[in-house]
Amino acid sequence: NAASNFPLRGVKNTLWEGGIRAAGFIWSPLLKERQRVSEQLFHISDWLPTLYQAAGGDASIFNNGFDGISMWDELSGNLPSKRVELLHNIDNIWGSSAIMINKWKLIVGTNYNGQWDYWYGPAGNRDISSYKIDDLLNCKAAKALASIHHMMPSSETIL
Repeated sequence: NAASNFPLRGVKNTLWEGGIRAAGFIWSPLLKERQRVSEQLFHISDWLPTLYQAAGGDASIFNNGFDGISMWDELSGNLPSKRVELLHNIDNIWGSSAIMINKWKLIVGTNYNGQWDYWYGPAGNRDISSYKIDDLLNCKAAKALASIHHMMPSSETIL
């Protein structure tokens, strides 16, 4: 497990932000507010009702017995998330679990006996200046984003 999620704490398969946050990308001419980083609380189960509503469907059909909620209005208009709680995981193998309610997060236990709880990168280096932002800005994915109406953020925005 040698991925860097700097500057977030932890790595994949941990309950810290470096292990549970994921990158996502949406584009649509229906987005009211564009070229921004979303800060809304969002769970993977929210994708189905969100995309259903974006396609013109009535997302209220998901209100009974379904974990996901439509976040289309929030994502489209950069509105506050209506989601206030999020169960991150219940891991019976490691005996760990986490839940987040509003800005509070309860973590019980740890994975890998805690050895990845504070680790940020392969060298363990937490210094921002050691990360090669220019390499990131010149990779294929960054060039593709830059070609779409200059959607790739600057190095100042990344840091």
